[in-house]
Amino acid sequence: MRPTTFRADVVGDELRRRKAATMTELKDALGTSVDMTVLRKLRALGYLTSYSHAGKFYTLMSIPHFNNQGLWFHGEVGFSRYGTLRATLERLVKVAEAGHTHEELKSLLRLRVQNTLRNLVEAGRIRRELVEALYVYFDVDPRLAKAQLAKRLEILAERAVVVPAPLPLDPGRVIEVLVAVIRAPAASARQVASALGRRGVDVSESQVEEVFARYVPGKKTARSRSRRSPR
Repeated sequence: MRPTTFRADVVGDELRRRKAATMTELKDALGTSVDMTVLRKLRALGYLTSYSHAGKFYTLMSIPHFNNQGLWFHGEVGFSRYGTLRATLERLVKVAEAGHTHEELKSLLRLRVQNTLRNLVEAGRIRRELVEALYVYFDVDPRLAKAQLAKRLEILAERAVVVPAPLPLDPGRVIEVLVAVIRAPAASARQVASALGRRGVDVSESQVEEVFARYVPGKKTARSRSRRSPR
C-alpha cells in the first residue's frame, strides 16, 4: 500500500485564501491529523508564526505587507518580520530614537507586553529608566541609551505646556469681584466671573480665584480643593 502523499500547494492555497490560519485549520485543509506533515509543507513554502496568540497562527512569508515598524496585522492577529514577540520588542526598543514606554509598545503591538519587557530587562537585552514618573525602555548599550534618553527629554520639553500667570487686576475690578462675593457668598469663581461678564466686567475665572486667595480668607477655590484632595 502506497503511503498517502500531500501536496504543499494545498497549504499554500489555504493560507493565500485565509491570509492566516491555525495548525488545526491547515491540517483540516490538508486532510491530515499530523502536525509535522503540515510543518514540512510550510517549511517548503516559507512561513511565519504570529507573535500574538501564543504563536498559534501561520502565514506565508510572501503574504504580509509590513508597516514601518515591521509589523503586519490580519484582524487581531499580529505578525512581525523579526519573528517572536521577544525578538520584536528588543528590536523596536533598540531602534527607537527616544526609546519606548510600555504604553507605546502596547499601542504598536496591540497587546500587553509588560512581562516580556521585564524578562528582556532581567536578561540584560534592554534597559529600563524612570523618566518623569514613567519607565522608558532603552538600548542596553550605554552610549545609545544616553542618546535615546536625550531625545526623550527633548520631546517631553517640547510637549510641556506653559500656563501663563493670570494678569493682575486693576483695583476697580478687584472691588467688583469683592462686591460680587458680598452679594453671593457661596458663588464659585466661575459663577462670579460669569456674572461680572454679563455686566460688562472683563475678568477671568483664574483672576477671580486670585482675588479669593488674596482678599477672601477661608474662601474655597478649585485650586485649594485640588491641592487638598487629589481625587
